[in-house]
Amino acid sequence: MSNRVWLVLLGILFLLGGALTLIHPFPASLTIELFAGWAFLILGGMQIITAIRHRAEGAALWLLLLGGVMALIGVELLRNPLGGLVALTVVVAVSFLISGLFKLFIGRMVQPARLGWGVMLSGGVSALLGVIVLADLSTSAPVLLGVLLGIEMLSTGVTALIMAAALR
Repeated sequence: MSNRVWLVLLGILFLLGGALTLIHPFPASLTIELFAGWAFLILGGMQIITAIRHRAEGAALWLLLLGGVMALIGVELLRNPLGGLVALTVVVAVSFLISGLFKLFIGRMVQPARLGWGVMLSGGVSALLGVIVLADLSTSAPVLLGVLLGIEMLSTGVTALIMAAALR
């Protein structure tokens, strides 16, 4: 099969996956949370092993502590998935808020170049999203991660189809 056919198939699969994720965002959010828990646990364990193997080096203690913290985060995410969803949602919301504030600040700095309005608009949207999510965690925590994944999958699917069309 040609690259174009593969891109069309990939685009369709991403669009279907994104649509299903948006239709059922809670299971998608929970899957993301569990994946994050396992990732933290495995990476924390690998960090601990690396620290033990390189204990003669000066940074081994810091590697060991970092690995321990990562492993503990992973265990907690796996032990309490719903609490983990809330924690990850807070992290995402705070990231939106901080990103938005930085973009607002940067937009003010480039204002004379007539480019600042776009950066400030983006910053305002990001900051507003962060505030909205933080204001209603009980509603947003179960679905936010799934909705973000669904939007990302739709965007990737559209991009793949555009690339396939460009290969004509």
